[in-house]
Amino acid sequence: MTMSSSRRRRPFTLIELLVVIAIIAILAAMLLPALTKAREKARQASCMGNVKQLMLATLMYADDNDGFLLPGAIPYYDYPGHAGQYEWNEMLRDMYLRDQAVFVCPTQTSPAGAASGSIPNLGYGWNYQEFGYYYTTHGTGWGTALVQVDLPSSTILIGDSRDSDPAATWSQWRYLYKRTAGLLPARHNGGGMMGLLDGHVAWYRYEKLLEKVSGRAEPWRYPP
Repeated sequence: MTMSSSRRRRPFTLIELLVVIAIIAILAAMLLPALTKAREKARQASCMGNVKQLMLATLMYADDNDGFLLPGAIPYYDYPGHAGQYEWNEMLRDMYLRDQAVFVCPTQTSPAGAASGSIPNLGYGWNYQEFGYYYTTHGTGWGTALVQVDLPSSTILIGDSRDSDPAATWSQWRYLYKRTAGLLPARHNGGGMMGLLDGHVAWYRYEKLLEKVSGRAEPWRYPP
């Protein structure tokens, strides 16, 4: 064996090995944030698709019911065929969607709706204070007519509902409520995906959802 071939085959020294490991660690540290961001972008796109399907089903319901939106919930005494109150998410599932996976945001960190008795792991809420929660003036089970909404392209109906705030009770996960910060989403880069009443979906920053403005203001339609 020649001296030159012996040099070619010599093993790495400990110093060289540590240098290689350090370079790999630096490259991984540089790439990890980009990979994490790309993964969340993919989840956000999937969530947008979910909310889009929910809004399309909602508008199909309105088209089938003389332009009226379905209510946030129908109490059991108005719907004897259902055990307990009949929720907006159950109505959309049973009448149009048939698939419960569309009700789960891929980014949510906990099974938000598991205790509600409606759809397991429900991750989306309904703007219930304005659009047909049955305790309000809309009455038992009656929704809102689309023609009553003056700014449908900027009025939220369905969207991400926050799933990690201990101040929010299980019964509220399926609703969006501007005055309760714990129910507003921040899981998609500090905000959430919201479905507007014209059918399109947009990302809203958490702080924007909490903005206090006078009158019947966007994007909630009811006053703060």
